[in-house]
Amino acid sequence: MDKPLVAVFMVTYNHEKYISQAIKSVLEQKTSFPIKLFIGEDCSNDKTRDICIDYFLSNPGRIKLFLNEINIGGTKNSLQVYQACLLSGAKYIAMLEGDDYWTDPYKLQKQVDFLEAHPDFSMTFGNALIEDHTGKYRRQGLYIKRNEPEVILPEMAIGLGLPTLTMVFRNNIQIPEWYNNVISGDYFLRLILSTKGNFYYHGEVFGIHRKHISGISRTTDKTQWVLNTAENLKCFYSICKESQKKQIKVKIIWYKLYAFFRLLNKKKIIPSIKLFIEIIFSGYFYTRLNLGTFRLLFREVVIKKDDNILDIF
Repeated sequence: MDKPLVAVFMVTYNHEKYISQAIKSVLEQKTSFPIKLFIGEDCSNDKTRDICIDYFLSNPGRIKLFLNEINIGGTKNSLQVYQACLLSGAKYIAMLEGDDYWTDPYKLQKQVDFLEAHPDFSMTFGNALIEDHTGKYRRQGLYIKRNEPEVILPEMAIGLGLPTLTMVFRNNIQIPEWYNNVISGDYFLRLILSTKGNFYYHGEVFGIHRKHISGISRTTDKTQWVLNTAENLKCFYSICKESQKKQIKVKIIWYKLYAFFRLLNKKKIIPSIKLFIEIIFSGYFYTRLNLGTFRLLFREVVIKKDDNILDIF
């Protein structure tokens, strides 16, 4: 197979119900250029590994498969697959986790055509439909509610939520050492990409994003998740653009507010008080975003006793 123009990044663990559809949606892409799928299978205890091997054997040269002998966790698995994509010589990298899938067979062609024509953009992304298998996820229907194409400037990327499965970006970034410690790898990948150029939102639905109980965001403690994100935003601050710095400081407090209410909801009084003191003595608590978030969470979690709002990630 010729050197791929696009390397497709995929990590999977216990995705027996979903992985076949994910892989097929990559192999069925209609492009004028070569692509290659890189899969990291993290020692699943269901039939995910067998399915991946079957696709690997029946599609010679189109799939690179990493079969971890032990479960190494989402971050390490992602890093090894990303490193393989980087070394593949591909000009672009596309993201797709093993429990999501693409619905537009021309997705990659559209995104690569845009990036080829606009060298000042570092990434493009699209919309996705959400399939909620948990019955609790607050966001329903379309992942992004607007359907008009849009240019996303670097300072708009700090709070940007987008479906990871739609991302295609230039293979020209270096992953910093602190990235090894992040839990929300896709979020920090977007932030790193934002230092390299603008993003473009196509406004089209490119695939399906599933929420289910075995997803990594469901199996990781959410208090740890949000505190980890807050701490690593401090690391990102050292490499960000000047126009992003104030928003990063505001966002750090935003994540800590979610951690505070999660601790309070779990009756962990002393840790929650310590965190709240840290929050209120930060000047960035007293912003429209964070004061509004505090009022919202207080109303929903403390007054209404509804903690579903804490599960937004």
